[in-house]
Amino acid sequence: NVISKQTSALGANAARISLEAVSIPILHGSALTIQVPARSEVSHDDDLQRLRAAPGLLLIEPGEPLAIADAVGQEAIMVCAETSDAGISLFCAYDNSRLAALNAVWIAEMLALESHPAN
Repeated sequence: NVISKQTSALGANAARISLEAVSIPILHGSALTIQVPARSEVSHDDDLQRLRAAPGLLLIEPGEPLAIADAVGQEAIMVCAETSDAGISLFCAYDNSRLAALNAVWIAEMLALESHPAN
């Protein structure tokens, strides 16, 4: 649900996204792959610009390799994007301990919002 909302905020149709969580036996890191289908109204360059501008993401430039070990100790989720006529394939690597801290902050923010509804 969170990924759908964040994807929609980037301008993509979350209902058409293919998502695969990959469990990799590394102590501190994990990976995620996301397939975003091509859209006629938005170019790949526009999508890549949105990814570059998104807070908490570090877009790895084309041709640069990305491994889970690269994400260990990084606060950002590292993203490698490959474009094709079919859309964009994203390989995301992140530090598990950083993600756990981010989730804790997000949960605290949500609880704070629920306990103090807007008037």
